[in-house]
Amino acid sequence: MRAVFFVPFSLLFLIIQPSEQILAKKTIGDAGSALNTAVAPTGLPKKDVAIYVGEVAQWIFGITGLLFFLLMVYAGMMWFFARGEDDKISDARKTIIAAIIGLFIAVSGYAITTFVTSSLGL
Repeated sequence: MRAVFFVPFSLLFLIIQPSEQILAKKTIGDAGSALNTAVAPTGLPKKDVAIYVGEVAQWIFGITGLLFFLLMVYAGMMWFFARGEDDKISDARKTIIAAIIGLFIAVSGYAITTFVTSSLGL
């Protein structure tokens, strides 16, 4: 019974409702001014997306460097407390090699990112 009253009234509301003008941006070049217009009332700093991505990348590389340092300290302590046991020394050596490989991958990623962004002029 509710549907009998609800459907006609909702259709009537959709028909009678005044339509609003849609102010969509038509080109990608207008996106910057739209961003400034949207951010201005909030009081947030006006930054580009590339700046945010760069800040996130800095955090990631900083955490990677900290992780490398902690792994090297951990592996050094493992080697120090191994007391000549070959199994523990081998585990420490594997940890050091894995940390160095991880650091190499992170530095390579940073170099590739820097090269691509400078080539594109970003």
